[in-house]
Amino acid sequence: MRTIRIPAVFLLLGGAAVAQTFTARISGVVKDASDAVVPGAVVTATQVGTNAKRSATSSASGVYNILSLLPGQYEVTLEAQGFQTQVRRDVRLEINQAATLDFTISVAKVATTMDVTAELPLLQSETSGVGTTLERKLIEQFPLAQRDVMGLVRSLPGVIAGGQVGDSRGGRNVFDSTFSVAGGRSSTNEVLLDGAANTIGDFNGVVIVPPQDSVQEFRVETSSY
Repeated sequence: MRTIRIPAVFLLLGGAAVAQTFTARISGVVKDASDAVVPGAVVTATQVGTNAKRSATSSASGVYNILSLLPGQYEVTLEAQGFQTQVRRDVRLEINQAATLDFTISVAKVATTMDVTAELPLLQSETSGVGTTLERKLIEQFPLAQRDVMGLVRSLPGVIAGGQVGDSRGGRNVFDSTFSVAGGRSSTNEVLLDGAANTIGDFNGVVIVPPQDSVQEFRVETSSY
């Protein structure tokens, strides 16, 4: 599935073009029951839909960092010698999210696994960006007359769009960036598709508009992108 982002997942941006990525990451600290850090613990993030895995090992200060994770649903497993294995389920990552997931683990008396579900929303304390993400279910059900997903910007707060935005037949793709985000200038938006630049020309016209049912996430960032 594709992700779109706009500053303001296509990815859509409002404001000047800047370096962006559409992948997410998870970081945190591993501690034991006495609040001491645990080095050498292996943390593995498994994407539920594809079974793709990425792992990281906690440092001497107990910190781990898993990079380049595709947006989606994950199970995160923590394994450390002499400690209970811990599994966090239903971890959802959005486009460009820097999520914090800390672990507190207990000494294992026998081979045991702690399975944790119904987590609170992940903390994102490492970034100060402001934006809105539309998820796949809403995107698929949104009433877009032309099935032009750029029309989704009209539903987001702080966006003022020209009449041609979201009209793939009448306005052509190149006019899909004629909207203003959070008081910014019109036609100065950067549109990213799967993390890559999707604009062209001196007014940042949109190059490709993917089909509505092929978009997984659509995000508009309004500040600190």
